Amino acid sequence: WGALYTDWGKAVAACHEGDIARAINIKPSKNSSSDVDNFADCFVSYHEGCYYLQNLEWRKAIKPLQQAKSEIKDKSDWCKEIDRLCEAQRQKIDDFDEHLQLSEFWYELLNSQTGRSYFAECKARKVAQNLDNKKISLQEGLNELHEIRNIDSNNSSTLDLIKKVEYSLEAEKIDRLMKQNQFEQAISVARQSKNEKIRFRVAEICIDLLLEGTESRSLNFEAMQQLGQWAYELCPHEPAFMPFYLQLGIYR
Repeated sequence: WGALYTDWGKAVAACHEGDIARAINIKPSKNSSSDVDNFADCFVSYHEGCYYLQNLEWRKAIKPLQQAKSEIKDKSDWCKEIDRLCEAQRQKIDDFDEHLQLSEFWYELLNSQTGRSYFAECKARKVAQNLDNKKISLQEGLNELHEIRNIDSNNSSTLDLIKKVEYSLEAEKIDRLMKQNQFEQAISVARQSKNEKIRFRVAEICIDLLLEGTESRSLNFEAMQQLGQWAYELCPHEPAFMPFYLQLGIYR
């Protein structure tokens, strides 16, 4: 109420009455000189920012909401309202770059869970784009994704992309080792992998080599058993491979 008796009084009253457009027009242009003035300034700036968000003009909301940031952080109802309005604004955006810009503004302003999740999702999508366009390497992409995970540790978009990139990195390493005839090292990498798809892929290669060797009679029993043993170590319970394990006597 004290704010009503400052130079900001008329603008504060207009905000109370819901006439934000008028408040914007009549607010003082001079800087705040006291704590009460500062609060009145933040109060009007908050309503001005919300006014622009309601009208889907989020870029115009940046400056007033940043001016009111100190008060916004201390008022949960203000934070909830900005979250709600930013979410509504988000639904009206089609351009990805604008999504990224809005999400960064939202995250830096509130650091709310909703804002963090949105920002992390947008940044993960940007990494995915850069990977698809070969602008960054897989390892660079993975490093960026781990940084994004610090923003929102449980973001599904980030976690899913991390798994895909880790899979691609391991697959590349294994393929490289196999092309260099370092088969045992490739098996070792697969054995240590936490990714079931990697282990299945390498086990499948072992079974394919086993079949080819059987048909061409180019492998002795010891080599065939070794391939079967590697496949078993990687995928001991894979139904499709079970007949080979039984035939070679390695199933336990």
